[in-house]
Amino acid sequence: MKNIKRWLGALLCALMCVLLFAACIAGNPGSSAGVTDTPGKPDCVTGVTDAAGNPDCVTGVTGTPGKPDCVTGVTDAAGNPDCVTGVTGTAGNPGGSTVDVTPTPTPTGTSAASDGNTPNAPDKLAMKAGDVYRIFLWSNTAENQYVDGLTGGIRAGENRYRWLKFQEQYGVTVTWIANPGGDWMQQVLATAASGEPICDIYHMGGPFIIPPSLTYGNTKVGYYYENLADYAEYADFSDNAYWDQSAQETMGHYDGKFFVAFPQEVGWGSVAVNQVCFLNKTLLERGGHSANEIYNLYKEGNWTFDKFRDIAKDCTNVDRGIYGTLIAQNGMSLLSLITANGGSVLTPDESGVPKFTADSKKSMTAINYFLDMCRKDKSVLTDGSISQQEATLFKSGSVAMMLTYANRVTEGEGPRKGALYQQQDIKYGIVLPPKGPDAQDYMSDKNWSIPISVFKGHENPAGVVQCLNLYMRPLYALGSEESNLALEIDAVTYFQDEESIKVLHDILEKNVSTSYMVYWAQTIDGISLAGVTTYGIDMWIKGESTPEVDYAAGKKAINGILSGLYNGR
Repeated sequence: MKNIKRWLGALLCALMCVLLFAACIAGNPGSSAGVTDTPGKPDCVTGVTDAAGNPDCVTGVTGTPGKPDCVTGVTDAAGNPDCVTGVTGTAGNPGGSTVDVTPTPTPTGTSAASDGNTPNAPDKLAMKAGDVYRIFLWSNTAENQYVDGLTGGIRAGENRYRWLKFQEQYGVTVTWIANPGGDWMQQVLATAASGEPICDIYHMGGPFIIPPSLTYGNTKVGYYYENLADYAEYADFSDNAYWDQSAQETMGHYDGKFFVAFPQEVGWGSVAVNQVCFLNKTLLERGGHSANEIYNLYKEGNWTFDKFRDIAKDCTNVDRGIYGTLIAQNGMSLLSLITANGGSVLTPDESGVPKFTADSKKSMTAINYFLDMCRKDKSVLTDGSISQQEATLFKSGSVAMMLTYANRVTEGEGPRKGALYQQQDIKYGIVLPPKGPDAQDYMSDKNWSIPISVFKGHENPAGVVQCLNLYMRPLYALGSEESNLALEIDAVTYFQDEESIKVLHDILEKNVSTSYMVYWAQTIDGISLAGVTTYGIDMWIKGESTPEVDYAAGKKAINGILSGLYNGR
């Protein structure tokens, strides 16, 4: 726990820093903790200077002299304005503000940004003063809501400050357009097809949106989109610290062209949708094992399929309704193990079109290994099959180990304290999924990502692509001191021991971005990738069919669906 205390010490130092500039990040009145403003003058960030050594000010944001930084219209429990000073309300109650009072780490040399919020000016500028760049984000229901300083949780204020600074630095206008409502995807894509897109930068929201977006109207893939590679002299998307190279390779390139960029996420977001193995420490002990035993196996490189299987058997007590593990929603345990053995559900061909490869040797080894646990060992909870809500079952004490997303630790969080991390009576930890016999190292499946593209139609497309590259990339480099500190802040909230927190940091080196979730629900004639890959597991367990038989029967159809998506139908 010494490391945690050290980080928390850094956290307190960072908190002092953030209180000095919290006023400017939300665009609300004045200063905090004794820092005052000049009335009617730009709100400046104490200690942060521009290139000329002068205070770094945000044009148009003014404050009230000597007043604490309050959020207009937001009150605390006593009904008084919610102020940053002390991070409590006037009556001593915690403030109700959603403005970012979480420490924003001070930038170091590992993050290429001029002030931690806006990148340094590029060598070759494509953006032009006066340009307007419009961004679509499905959750943005009113114009510029995303950057209003109130929306967006703990990063709300930071989002606003960065937006203001970017526009000031380059003399451009960045507008987060309002979601038109209804079937927003169809509406957005219809405007692109008309030649007058509603936006220039299209934040798709999730990987499953990629196929219908890139092939809208049965056009050739990417017909309405800019090839980002055409603007390489203005925008570099090749730095893995800021742009997910694995995701871009498997989900962003088609027919030799680069249509979709995938920004990395920092802090908790960088690991939240990666696969881990949750451990119920109490159930492990009842089965004759311990979390420390597994932590040691993990650190030694000996946390393997065989060890996972043995421990799952020992922890199973069918009479008491306790199992070593479970299938999980969509068969996530199976999918996690496929990646952990170096297998894949889909693999792109030379043109970028994915092909079905769940029938490969490495994939089938993992699948049949898991089926043996179900059929022979009886150590897998199979009731509910692919519809299982794994986090709920884990919290109920039904399973000792759970392969799923790391963010299942927060599922159900709220005032009723339904999340795993909010339930003090459950002792748990995590490691990465066990290493398969065909794998050289641990691997953590990441099947969710943030796809962003640029529509054709802007009079300065190079400027739009450069705006995407500079403004939409993460605030800090993945793995930087700032990103690690942001991760640590959440980690000490969500996880109970130092070993688990170390595992979260390991994910950054063991990440494998997979593409199958992009096509999971694509269906033709009742056949889908999801249906073929995992939905037959009940019949496989009962011996009514086998994955080999079902894959052989469905492979041609799946490849036909995927080819049809990208070659037009």
